Amino acid sequence: MTSAAEITELVSRLPDPNQQGTYADLNEQQVETIEQVVDRLEQAGAAAVSALVAMLVEPGKGDDVKPRFALHLLAVRVTQPGREQSRQSYTEALSAELARDRPAAVKEFLVERLQLAGTSSAAEALGKMLLEPQLCDTAARALAAIGDGAVEQLLAALPKLTGPSRRSVLGKLAMLRAKEAAPVFQQSLDDPDEETRVAAAWGVARLCVAEAADKLLRSAESRSGWERIQQTDACMCLAEGLAASGKKAEAAAIYRRLAETRNDPTEAYIRAAAISALETLK
Repeated sequence: MTSAAEITELVSRLPDPNQQGTYADLNEQQVETIEQVVDRLEQAGAAAVSALVAMLVEPGKGDDVKPRFALHLLAVRVTQPGREQSRQSYTEALSAELARDRPAAVKEFLVERLQLAGTSSAAEALGKMLLEPQLCDTAARALAAIGDGAVEQLLAALPKLTGPSRRSVLGKLAMLRAKEAAPVFQQSLDDPDEETRVAAAWGVARLCVAEAADKLLRSAESRSGWERIQQTDACMCLAEGLAASGKKAEAAAIYRRLAETRNDPTEAYIRAAAISALETLK
């Protein structure tokens, strides 16, 4: 087993970043040194990951550029074909570190690495991060990137979330086209928050929930300004999805409603698009 002291010594071998704090324009010798260090770190497995995480500090409270760089390099390395075991070890080690008492900024960095290299075994740990306001959006993005196990964690957290956190999770459920979220999207069309209602509208559209068409149309009709535009676009998207899936009658009903209700000159383009779509469906 590699000790923390040995990991510290390995990391010290990494070249210093340039004046901008990045690792651009490395020479051949520096690249070779980096490869050698990363090889050793990968071989050390979870012990190396834990030791590297222990070196991280909050921004402005110390110099941790090299251990951050090393953790990122490992994330990239373990996603390469044939390194599934290393990837699993990396995921499990970072997930365990998220459970420790660490600054939110440090945890955010770890979550971002899981977004890049994590497997489904990180889902539960990331689900817990959804409940921390500063980490919710980052954790939701990581779960969406991983895919497996994401929907369950996002749905479980949703009832406990408000404001930006709730909007973020709704958005990721829409991105994942989570059929299980259909009732939540419909309920959230009545949310007191404008941006949450818009996120819900796009969730309904992406899921192609024909049964929710009437509620989405009524919601769009009752709004104004930016939200009306967004929800109307979601209505059009829902109709397009229904038509593409063979539900032409349901799609036509949406286009017909839009053509009949968008009578203001500022919405003439919506009416024209709806009428044109109706002609296409005939």
